[in-house]
Amino acid sequence: MLRQRLEAYRANPGGGSPWSEVRRRIERGRESKP
Repeated sequence: MLRQRLEAYRANPGGGSPWSEVRRRIERGRESKP
């Protein structure tokens, strides 16, 4: 699921505020998973 969110974020980097939270969750996922 993280990869799908990353692809969606890359496809639409200016999506708006919701993407900021998604990005934060993705960053947290990177920290918890190598």
